Amino acid sequence: MKTAFLGKTVSGPFTIPSGIVSTAPSIIQRIIDELPEVGVTTTKSVGPVPRTGNREPVYSQYAPGCFVNAVGLTNPGAEEARKGFESLSIPEDRFLLVSIFGGSIEEFVSVAKILAPVADGLELNLSCPHAQGYGMAMGQDPEMVAAIVSAVKAIRFSATEWAGCPVVVSYRRHSSAFVLSKRSRTNLLLAVAVCLPPTIVARR
Repeated sequence: MKTAFLGKTVSGPFTIPSGIVSTAPSIIQRIIDELPEVGVTTTKSVGPVPRTGNREPVYSQYAPGCFVNAVGLTNPGAEEARKGFESLSIPEDRFLLVSIFGGSIEEFVSVAKILAPVADGLELNLSCPHAQGYGMAMGQDPEMVAAIVSAVKAIRFSATEWAGCPVVVSYRRHSSAFVLSKRSRTNLLLAVAVCLPPTIVARR
């Protein structure tokens, strides 16, 4: 079932989220080759430098059909990840959403510049709760979120050439009234930063 996603017509309406599945180019290629229902494949989050993450076990089933993970942003670093993504054979009807993270605005921009040329879109990981100083730690600050989105959207590879990647923002939902009010403010600032209604992946 063809569907539209961020300016592309993709083969199916489903996605593989960032996290524990699409962790290597060989796995991503197999998803692309064998699962046309998955029109959008989101990569494991990639940062500026290699990161070992948390020691295993990092994955648990705490109840039937219910799973949790605490990978800790394990990744090979942006330069090495780019080599892997360049090796992929991606049909026109698939969307490679490259998830990125950083510990500062500058790091987000640096990683985005490296990976945007091999991506159909970028996911900004502002939701990971398992790595101090990254992900959710930054995603709880509405002004920081807006600044990161604005900076990534402003990337130019030359005086006239924009990176051109759609931007998806992943941030974590909370239940308290105080944080929900911050969430509404985050949505408003995202809309201003992106200059369009933002695409948001809200993680529980």
